[in-house]
Amino acid sequence: MTYKRGNSERGESILSTYVALLIMGIILSAGTSLFTNSLKHSADIRALTQAQIAATNILDMMSFEMRMMGSGMPLTQSSFSYDNVAIRERALPILLSASNSSITFRLNEAGSSALLTSDASPSGTTMTVNLDSSEAFNLGDTVYISSFSVGGTHALRGVISQKNGNTISLSSVTATPSATFPASSVVQPVSDITYTSTLDGISRSSSRGSSMFVGSMFYPNATFELTYYDGPGQILSLPLTATSIRNTVAGIGIRILVNSESRFDGSPRDTEAQQIVALRNLTLSR
Repeated sequence: MTYKRGNSERGESILSTYVALLIMGIILSAGTSLFTNSLKHSADIRALTQAQIAATNILDMMSFEMRMMGSGMPLTQSSFSYDNVAIRERALPILLSASNSSITFRLNEAGSSALLTSDASPSGTTMTVNLDSSEAFNLGDTVYISSFSVGGTHALRGVISQKNGNTISLSSVTATPSATFPASSVVQPVSDITYTSTLDGISRSSSRGSSMFVGSMFYPNATFELTYYDGPGQILSLPLTATSIRNTVAGIGIRILVNSESRFDGSPRDTEAQQIVALRNLTLSR
């Protein structure tokens, strides 16, 4: 006897198949949506993490350099102290300009130095000196010479106009009266460092075209805000004056904002890092 499957059984099998496919489609759709959302969330977390790392790196660099503001300059030499002219024209300027979104200051950014190998004294506004090594010095560098290492009190500032082996010539020399520099006096290159914050990002530039850092750096999607404090921790009003820079400024608050590049979760996000830096060398010069 031959058994024939009824129409109702064939229809029930097709219906079951359709239901199974529908359920599988729903499951696959939900799984795909979950997977996509997970990828988007991971991308957002990764972007925020990268932004936080960038903010921390920028803060570390700015805070380190601001903390070292004035390094390489003869701050302990009482005979080379501040005079009474405008801050930009002083023989010993440290903090050249300051606002919420821009700052220019001086430091020995490479940490380099050399020693005189023979006695030297300026002749008017020029001077030629012999160094134990001139590797860290370039044409156009501003250098400071100090005799503190040999127990002297004299200091000098000049600009390298010529370089021949380990012999360098200085122009635009400013020195203490009757300055003399015995062998083993210290010579250090000092740069003008400028940080600027705009809507396009943070820029850093150095007056030294060749140094341990690139002459100019740019950080997109980043901005900073600076706040200036006196010794007791009170916020100083801007603009700062030559008098306040000389007598009052003791610290700078740095706040870095970096915008996350990922937009999967909606509105843009900013991540931040902040720190207050004590200006030890600026207060030392007072």
